[in-house]
Amino acid sequence: MKRRVVLAITEGIILSTVAGCLGEEQPVPDELDVQTRHWVDDLLEEGISHQRQEREESVSRYHELLTDESTAQNHINGDDEVMEFVEGTDFTGSYLVVVQNMMQSARWLELQQIERTERGLDIAVETASPDEPYGDDATVHSLLIRETDEQAGTPDDLSVTIDGEPTDT
Repeated sequence: MKRRVVLAITEGIILSTVAGCLGEEQPVPDELDVQTRHWVDDLLEEGISHQRQEREESVSRYHELLTDESTAQNHINGDDEVMEFVEGTDFTGSYLVVVQNMMQSARWLELQQIERTERGLDIAVETASPDEPYGDDATVHSLLIRETDEQAGTPDDLSVTIDGEPTDT
């Protein structure tokens, strides 16, 4: 009986993997090397917290492209772990994208897909939630995306969405 259960589970995993490979787009193009890190904090000097004070309309989704070390060091404020991620970026071949969203603290941001377009890159990010109930405390979340693109380098144009909604720049 246990053997049938193991075989059924194994078969299900194999079928879902094959179906996923055939039916879904690749989340990141092969020529891109991508690393991401998520923090529950406004890591940008002029991120959502600053934008909400400066603009008349409320900003809840925001992104910024950082293409050189000096700009990244001056725009990102964070603890040692954040700065270690930034300092680990070789800006001669890589760049950082900071994606921010105002949402409940128990949620988090995940990279869903990067798609190459004629004008640059489209980045899709989604919010994820825990299975258990969580409070209604709004805070800024930051997703740092380090991208190395051997083929095209830094994009001329960058479009970012969070759960299908465009972000401000």
